[in-house]
Amino acid sequence: GLQLLQPRLHRVMLPAVASPRQPILTRSSTVEGKSGLRKPRSCSLLLLISVLTNVVLAVGLVVLATRSRSSPAALPLSPCASSIDSKAVLPVASELIRCANNSLAAGCDGWSPTPSQWDVEFDFGRHGTVLMRAHRAWQPAYAERFWELSTNGYYIGTPLYRFNYRDPSTRFIVEFGVSLLPGVQRAWDDHRSVERATTSSASNTRGTVAFALDAVNCGETEGAADPCAPHRPACSAGDYCAYGGSTQIYVNLADNTHLDPRGFSPIAEVLGDGLAVLERIGERIGNLYGEVTELCPSQEELAALSSEGSLGNPYCILRNGTKQGVDPARLLEPDAEAYIEQKFAEIPRVRAVTVSNVHP
Repeated sequence: GLQLLQPRLHRVMLPAVASPRQPILTRSSTVEGKSGLRKPRSCSLLLLISVLTNVVLAVGLVVLATRSRSSPAALPLSPCASSIDSKAVLPVASELIRCANNSLAAGCDGWSPTPSQWDVEFDFGRHGTVLMRAHRAWQPAYAERFWELSTNGYYIGTPLYRFNYRDPSTRFIVEFGVSLLPGVQRAWDDHRSVERATTSSASNTRGTVAFALDAVNCGETEGAADPCAPHRPACSAGDYCAYGGSTQIYVNLADNTHLDPRGFSPIAEVLGDGLAVLERIGERIGNLYGEVTELCPSQEELAALSSEGSLGNPYCILRNGTKQGVDPARLLEPDAEAYIEQKFAEIPRVRAVTVSNVHP
């Protein structure tokens, strides 16, 4: 059965890995910024704007072609789908904390209500880009959270801190969304979007995207004595229920439908060659750092091991007697930036976020 580890993040118990098909998702943090979005208008007005914009862009592209080959303009795909913003500036911690405390404050709420569909491109620099398409109908509460974070530029600067990938036959998820700015992660953790397990109209199949969650271990009895009772019927699993998304998201690198009955609710899908980009990164990072330390054997358990390599959890990496993965607790410390930079220099970061193809 599943073991339980007591995380060092003053939260709840996180199930550890019992088999290559059943690791569990951890939580940490993300970064957020500013975007100056406008409220949506009617499609007729958007059509006029689209026509005028395309004329201006067409002229502009002719001029830009003689000056630069970078940052081409993205034309709207339809009068009701518009390109919003492209951000590559690390956000200010005080602004992110302000938006965490009041998501409806000026400059924090993007459009209201959340669009029905939009695309988000994450630029990982020389490693490539990953394009995701979010669907509000899949799980409205978490989609709203993702819209808020992506339009505010929150993910800029966040590292791919958990990479469960060894090879094409041993793969699970990649997770990111931890802010290394002092105080930011705790602020967003204190204002989670949903405190109950949820369901989604989509399943955790390869290429889908969902929020990493906290979890509560279920009791052996039903009813009020069961810690999972408040999360029924959205969570139908008997071992644990997941809830309380903050900022971290994960991409399913395999079909992980066993997460569905536990409350992990997809809100987006990876498009194009995004999965190929992530798996190219995983070939290096997954075998260099691998799983986060809190989901790998303890130091006492390591002392009893004589071999290196896989440690029960196939994604744990042991080298010179030391676990190589990121310690999530360190990501909440004031020196989180130095910790990642000095010990995990090869981990890619989100360099820019572009929101486009927005359908009201």
